Amino acid sequence: MAEQPHFRTHERRPVRLPASFRRDDGALLRGLVVNLSLAGAGIELTEELPPGAPLLVEITSPTLWDPLPVRGRVVWFQPGPPRKPGRAGIQFEPDDPPQLFALFEVLAAHAYE
Repeated sequence: MAEQPHFRTHERRPVRLPASFRRDDGALLRGLVVNLSLAGAGIELTEELPPGAPLLVEITSPTLWDPLPVRGRVVWFQPGPPRKPGRAGIQFEPDDPPQLFALFEVLAAHAYE
């Protein structure tokens, strides 16, 4: 059977937003959000993330006073070439309506850049 094309329920927007990522073991990683939607994000970072790992993503945006924390899970990880960041796909698991609305506002602000 032929492989089905990847389907996303929410369009991803290209962005370049600094972010930090907190693993369950408490380790804090720094990286960049390179695309964003209400359902997830594509990120770049130098540390490897195992698929399935829970993660707290803290997105820094010029439209927010404080970083926006969103819970998520690593869906895939692709290491980068030597001395370059790898890329990962994060599926968000928002647990708070105001948090989801703040994410919506960040996306709306980037629609006009």
